[in-house]
Amino acid sequence: MNFPDMIIPIYHSDIESRNNKFVSGSFFQSDEDGKWCGKGMYFWDNIANAKYWKKRKESSNRDDSGVAISIARASLVCSQAELLDLTDVDVGKSLKVAGILFAKKYGITLNLHNNGNVINFVHDAMTRENLNSEREELPYPTIFSVVKMAGRYPYNTKGLIGGNDHGGNFPAATTQIRMIYAVRDESLVQRRSIIDPTKEEISNDFSF
Repeated sequence: MNFPDMIIPIYHSDIESRNNKFVSGSFFQSDEDGKWCGKGMYFWDNIANAKYWKKRKESSNRDDSGVAISIARASLVCSQAELLDLTDVDVGKSLKVAGILFAKKYGITLNLHNNGNVINFVHDAMTRENLNSEREELPYPTIFSVVKMAGRYPYNTKGLIGGNDHGGNFPAATTQIRMIYAVRDESLVQRRSIIDPTKEEISNDFSF
C-alpha cells in the first residue's frame, strides 16, 4: 500500500451555499491565468488566513446582506510527486526552463512574468505529452496536481509576539507571507466539513 507523503489541513472561505456544495462533493476550480497559482481550487493552510479572507469577502459583499460567507476545512492528501512547490527556488527555476523548452517546441511566445500562465502551459504540455516518467530536463516525476505558492501581504504588521512584524529589506521573522495551495485534482481533497471559526481548536494551548 502506498501512503501519502503529506496530509495537510486546508481551509476555503466562500459563499455559504458554494461551501455546502463543496462539502457535498462539488469542486470549484478557478481558471486563474495571471500572477498566482494558475488553475485549481484555492486553499489556505491555516484558520487565521481563512478568517482573514472571510472578512475580506464579507466586506466586499456588504451591499448584499443576504450573502453569508463560511469556512470549509478539508485534508489535502497527496505525494511529493504531485506537488509543484514554488516556495522552493530551484523548483521555480526548473519550471521556467520547462516553460521555455515547451514554448520553443510548440513555437509560441510565453509570458514568463505571468506565473499562472506558465504553470497552466507547462501542466497542459506535460499532460499532452503524457510525461509521467522522470526526464532529465524536467524536475517532475509525474504531472503535478497541486501548486504551492507564498503570497506576501505587506500591510499585515500586527503579527508575531508584540507586533514586531514590520517587514523591511533584511531577513526577518514575519507573518506577511501566507501559503496558498491550488488543487487541480479534487480526489486529493478529503474529509470536507464546514467549521465554526470561533470554536476551531488552537493547536498550542498556552493557558494556565
